[in-house]
Amino acid sequence: MSVEAIGIVTEFNPFHSGHSYLIEKLRETTGIEKVVCVMSGNFVQRGMPAVFNKWQRSKAAISSGVNLVIQMPTPTSVGSAQYFCKGAVSLLEAMGARHIGFGSETGRLLPLREAAEFLNENQLLLEQEIKALVREGLSYPAARQKAAQQLGAPADFGLLSGSNDLLAVEYLRHVKNMEPVVIKRTGLGHHQSATEIRKQMMKDDARLALMEERLFVALATKLITASKEELSAFDNSKDGLLIKAQKSLVQAKTWDQLVLACKSKRYTYSRISRQLLQFLLGIDQETMDNQPIYGRVLGADSLGREILKDIKKQEKDKAKERQKEALTNEMASESGEMPILITNMSKALKEHAPLRKYLDLEIRSSQLYALLGDEDPYDNHELVRQAEMM
Repeated sequence: MSVEAIGIVTEFNPFHSGHSYLIEKLRETTGIEKVVCVMSGNFVQRGMPAVFNKWQRSKAAISSGVNLVIQMPTPTSVGSAQYFCKGAVSLLEAMGARHIGFGSETGRLLPLREAAEFLNENQLLLEQEIKALVREGLSYPAARQKAAQQLGAPADFGLLSGSNDLLAVEYLRHVKNMEPVVIKRTGLGHHQSATEIRKQMMKDDARLALMEERLFVALATKLITASKEELSAFDNSKDGLLIKAQKSLVQAKTWDQLVLACKSKRYTYSRISRQLLQFLLGIDQETMDNQPIYGRVLGADSLGREILKDIKKQEKDKAKERQKEALTNEMASESGEMPILITNMSKALKEHAPLRKYLDLEIRSSQLYALLGDEDPYDNHELVRQAEMM
């Protein structure tokens, strides 16, 4: 059983005309009206705060035609592409969305699927080859391409270099039941990208520069006050990145300078920025690897409320199925596990003990974002702010 809805994984950082185009084309292609988005929270995958808080971005999306916005867990939103895509797709799968839709520079599903299958079959060998080639002096992207060729990658593998193509491949690696729908990106001539919009905002909006300054001070404080043993124990990269960052504070005076001081052929700017942010938020490797499936409901319109009802009905039906299985089997099947969709954080903290570690992280992350952006810490607190039903 599935929910008659199109699922989209997104950041909306910020929401722009390209997102509206994607949603319109997905509705046109599938004939399905309902759209549910799994969106990043207050911190995003490039390792920085979002330009607007999650409530503002959710409201903009609902006002622009999205029916339901669910926040993915913060560890998912600040993880590498593999963690980001796996976590978001798993949430959409568990919710029962019929389709998953995404944009792509190539706009062709077949080469994207072939690349996903190749990576699933050769991931371990590929990682080993990449590490060896990086040690020989190749940059990470060049090493990845050469390693893939050596392992017999599909002919179009090297052409899938656009950021949306790479994410599309990662989505497809984890899709099990949803039907994928790919929409070709129209390019900057038609829609300004989120990256270009953010660059312009950084020039025009002093608030964003101040947020980055405060983020650097928060990180520097945590790095300076930590021992080398603490940094080594936490280091998600396992190669001394945090100790290098601590030493680099002698000269680095901004977030950008610190990331560049740590940059190498092996690690891209975004990867270093993500790992520094993970350290600041207290997201260690164990937290990343054991991420449970849950989502925070941020906003919905009338159709979005129907989607939520469909998900709850499906959850009840699956619970009945598991009860029947338990009567006939010693162990009930774990297949079809439903997500925990949170509309009330206080209630969730009381009812879902295994999630408390992660929900506490959501609370701390939102408090930090409020401090960075001079937002009211009470009005935007996770225990106070509720989903906006429009």
